[in-house]
Amino acid sequence: MERIIFTKYSNERASQFAVRTDIIKRADETLYVKKVPFNAAAKAHVQDISAKQVKLQEQYQGSRFRFNKCETREDGLELEFLDSKTMEEAIDTLLYKGQVDEAESLILEIVEELYKTTKLQPFHLTDEFVKTFGSVELSEELLCAPISDIDMILGNIMQGQTWEVIDYEWSFAFPIPMKYIAYRLVFYYVYINPTQSILRERDIMGKIGVSEEEAQQFMQMERHFQDIYVLTEQSGEHHTPLRDMYADISAGEIDIRGLQHHLASITTQEDERNNPSLLIQNRQDLIDHLRGKNTEIQEALEAKEHENQVLDNQNKELNNEKEKLIKEIDEYKAAIATMENTKVWKTYRRFKNLTGK
Repeated sequence: MERIIFTKYSNERASQFAVRTDIIKRADETLYVKKVPFNAAAKAHVQDISAKQVKLQEQYQGSRFRFNKCETREDGLELEFLDSKTMEEAIDTLLYKGQVDEAESLILEIVEELYKTTKLQPFHLTDEFVKTFGSVELSEELLCAPISDIDMILGNIMQGQTWEVIDYEWSFAFPIPMKYIAYRLVFYYVYINPTQSILRERDIMGKIGVSEEEAQQFMQMERHFQDIYVLTEQSGEHHTPLRDMYADISAGEIDIRGLQHHLASITTQEDERNNPSLLIQNRQDLIDHLRGKNTEIQEALEAKEHENQVLDNQNKELNNEKEKLIKEIDEYKAAIATMENTKVWKTYRRFKNLTGK
């Protein structure tokens, strides 16, 4: 008997894109993924995914990417369940171990692989593009593939001998710059995640060839896609996701920690007014605390000064050693030059030229 062990509803979208994704355990304990339309309006969206998988797989034949196997069922789609780490998890692990260079290299390697597709063509604006991403002025020198999976982010690429791509429902068969797909991959890992400041300092976006102007254009595309295309019903009405309702339905928020601190401060002030001895003691404690901090800072400065002095002395010693070596080399050169002008050396050179030894 089969049973659902995990369900995810993606229904904070316009009804024609609303889907449900299940992980299902079979009687033999094996797992598979099922994607079904949330309602009748989304049926076409789900049915199209199977055809997209075939086209994407053909397009990326010469690359390390493989698109997760997908089969059409009467009520939706059946996909392989992949039990492996995502590239996002793999790069997280590298950063946790302090292997920042390796993490950066892996990101750049994945971006480079994105371009290993067939029949890259120059960008040109289409009606489908404007509907999906808005009217954005882009260079016609940007390269595009026949079909583009714009959601090839690190969380949707599985690590392994081949790189399995999952969740390719947002694929479109009109010109979309490959650089935009690379931008999304980097943006949603490096720039959205507040813990990835170490990678932001390395200008990953610049290293994948995205200029500041292009980044602004791609952000404009992204906002239109997320806020208008995905949320616009077929009737033209705008679907408002729950996350955007907070400001309208909430009376506001209270900073509990700040309130606790404020109440504690008021209580202390009240106690001090009623007990002058407590006021004196609290002020003395504060002075002692500040003195202690001042001592710590002073000791740290002295330690730093000592460290700098040691480094200066080591520097001087190294410079002295360097000067000695330069002097010795000059002396050796002078000795060699003197020796080459002696009769013995000239006789030796003639003998060597004659004998070949």
